[in-house]
Amino acid sequence: MDAGDLGLVLIPLLAVAAPLLARGIRPVIRVPIIVFELVLGILAGPAVLGWVEPTPILEKLSDFGLAMLFFMAGSEIDFRAVSGRPLVRASIGWSISVVLGIAIGFFLAPGEGMVVIAIALSSTALGTLMPILRDAGETDTPFGRAVTVIGAVGEFLPLIAISLFLSTRTTPLATAVLLAFVALAGLAVWMAQRMQHGRLHAFVRATLHTSDQFGVRFVLLLIAALVGLSVMLDLDMLLGAFVAGAVWRIIMARAPEKDAAAMETKLEAIAFGLFVPIFFLYTGVNFDLQALTGSSSAMLMLPLFLVALLVLRGTTAQLSAPPGASVRDRTGARAAGRHRAAHHRRRDGHRGGPQDDRHRHGRSTRRRGDAVGAALPAVRHADPRRRGATGRPRAGSRATPGGAVTTASALIADAVRALSGLPQEGLGEERESRWRGRRIVRVGAAWHIGVLLLTETQALATAEVLRAADPGRRGYTAESARERAERRALALRGGFGQGDVVHVGWSVIDLDAVDAGGASGPLAMIDAAPSVRWSTAGGWMPLEAYLRERVELLRG
Repeated sequence: MDAGDLGLVLIPLLAVAAPLLARGIRPVIRVPIIVFELVLGILAGPAVLGWVEPTPILEKLSDFGLAMLFFMAGSEIDFRAVSGRPLVRASIGWSISVVLGIAIGFFLAPGEGMVVIAIALSSTALGTLMPILRDAGETDTPFGRAVTVIGAVGEFLPLIAISLFLSTRTTPLATAVLLAFVALAGLAVWMAQRMQHGRLHAFVRATLHTSDQFGVRFVLLLIAALVGLSVMLDLDMLLGAFVAGAVWRIIMARAPEKDAAAMETKLEAIAFGLFVPIFFLYTGVNFDLQALTGSSSAMLMLPLFLVALLVLRGTTAQLSAPPGASVRDRTGARAAGRHRAAHHRRRDGHRGGPQDDRHRHGRSTRRRGDAVGAALPAVRHADPRRRGATGRPRAGSRATPGGAVTTASALIADAVRALSGLPQEGLGEERESRWRGRRIVRVGAAWHIGVLLLTETQALATAEVLRAADPGRRGYTAESARERAERRALALRGGFGQGDVVHVGWSVIDLDAVDAGGASGPLAMIDAAPSVRWSTAGGWMPLEAYLRERVELLRG
């Protein structure tokens, strides 16, 4: 088996390894899966190990992966939301980037070279941005829409510039060809808007779960037709794929939600489960690492171009910030990755309560882990604050035959020590900003003990429990189910991982009040014994027995 045939086996293997690596390091740092796919492709390709060689079949599969990627981008963008002022501002920002890029290119490579440098410095990889925004749940937020329109302008205006100024055709002929494609694409969009889709929707629904799969076949035909048109006109295939996605979005706009969601799931599986990973891996395989590392001038220019790209695209992108956006909002795009990474580190390692996170700014945090555990009472009756001045038990506390005092605080401390080292669940808090929209962000972590949430410093009462997830476009019949799906999406948008358990609306329990004979949340002192109301419909039971039972279940 040569390297070409071996690639047909190794590419799927690397495609499986990429998400495992991305998920594995997520508690430390959040890195998009695309980065792993590119790096793995470089390592397996001729540049390093030489296990995978470029072959015609892999090249064709990669091309179709690129087409599917831009089809999905075209089908996900809400053109009504990004048209008008956002599109104009993004276009102005791109134009400024081109002018500044030409100025930089004039000093490095006067002539045609400066045009190439300007286009490179003003370009944005929409195909890379869209999966990242999608996985982060940011697509439908003001932040996501702003980044999307910047990416779309930074992707397609450079393609148009290349077609006009760097084509082998004369400029008038290149312009005529481009206008012809725009006219034909506009005709396709107009027909999609005007045609009745009832019969098409019915046929798609009838074949959703059969071997006919008409909807998938129709999408492949749509992509092939418009990509073929762009290739026939000697234009970039991305233009045709993107228009195909926009046409499909129009066609399915009035389809039943359940059918649209089913089709979306199928297309996502085909695109992001098969063809798109092949494209990014094969891009890495074809990367000419020697051309970069073998030239000292190229290595010296690399950091300069990275800085220039950040300055040109970063500063001009500020024009697309919504009116009234604060400085924090404008820098959110750069801080989002670090912010989420910190949240995920706290998910596995944080042992403090929500107050640690709320009061984090302006003062150092408390020590966690063993240091906090060591500061807790070593035995149930060792805390003198739970006794009166005479050393007798406080009112409401219960003395055991040996003279020890059982309080809610001591029982909770015992439970926390027993739970040390076990996985915790996320504590979320709903927030809203003009720039990033509504989301549920992580403010801490706790052990879930029935109606209680325990941190090493506090006891909390549970409220809403949900699991972060992307709702997609599902055909819910009940409004409550749709609202719950939206709540799950808010948690995903706020930085929680897919499937993470999130507690929202929790409240702090006043253990001192309970120890003094009162009540707080689900805890109360009943007949001088700390007790817990284990459900809204149930009665009270001793807190000690409740905690023992629940902790034993968690510890297995």
